Amino acid sequence: MKDKDTVSTKPHGASASDILEQRIVRFIGKARKGKTGGIYRLLMNEVESVLITVALRETGGNQAETARLLGINRNTLSKKIKMLQLT
Repeated sequence: MKDKDTVSTKPHGASASDILEQRIVRFIGKARKGKTGGIYRLLMNEVESVLITVALRETGGNQAETARLLGINRNTLSKKIKMLQLT
């Protein structure tokens, strides 16, 4: 029996890596058709941007708490927010 406080890390049976893999396969397929290069940096910036935005939202915009949650230094977080032009 599952503990009522246990949260499943696999929504609908899919892990985060399964979902990411499916999306990345589609992204790379589209990039190859369009002859787009340099997708590593583009994709990493997109993932980082979404991750930081969601973490900031979850912490109410508290950068110190967001940095702790992400396991990065607060100064690094501030630099990434500026670099990625997040508000």
